[in-house]
Amino acid sequence: MDTLVYDGDCGICQEAVRLLDRLGCRALPVPSHEWVRTHPEDAERCASSVLLVFSDGSSLESERAITGLLRLSRGPGPWLAALIELPGVRTVAHHLYRYVADHRTRISAALGMTACTVDDHPPAGDRA
Repeated sequence: MDTLVYDGDCGICQEAVRLLDRLGCRALPVPSHEWVRTHPEDAERCASSVLLVFSDGSSLESERAITGLLRLSRGPGPWLAALIELPGVRTVAHHLYRYVADHRTRISAALGMTACTVDDHPPAGDRA
């Protein structure tokens, strides 16, 4: 089965998992702290991005994982994935994902959700 690896402490991530469940997403959600116990090689990626790990071992991360999850869903999910993958929209989706991921503690707190325990100030440099 395909696996969604997400930040289990993050309110935004928790809500996204609930939404994907309502959309009938066919991926097993696993909090990243549980995933890295058996997959320590993914620790760095899990710290900054959601992962979609397919049953064949291949994976997607960040906004590409989101579109992959939408494709695994029913209803409007596959259509939304196709929209996100349009030229230009994909670039916007990448920057939007990165902004939300990098500021998820503040955003979660501002929305009254569980605030993440991660630092909102990522290291300098380009992140996936």
